[in-house]
Amino acid sequence: MNKSRERQIEESIIRILRNHKEGLGISEISKKIHVYRATVSKYLLSLQHRGIVVSKRVGPAKIYYLREKKCGNGDEDWIDELINEIKDELKREILGRSV
Repeated sequence: MNKSRERQIEESIIRILRNHKEGLGISEISKKIHVYRATVSKYLLSLQHRGIVVSKRVGPAKIYYLREKKCGNGDEDWIDELINEIKDELKREILGRSV
């Protein structure tokens, strides 16, 4: 994927979350921007790492919000979380059910 497309996806996610202060799940964001759930998950985790987006677990779902104030945490654990999230999202999409 080229840098222009990557930036476009990030900007779309940010715009949607800005318009939904109550937060949205990955599936809802995915449907709104017409991008695979695994792709949205990857970008959300990147945005989280950079301190732009935060998430909150609500039951089995994760809800994403724009962070009010940017602040990076500087840790590297987000890479493992990103890999696990992408793996889980791909399994769900391929199998069509929760894993």
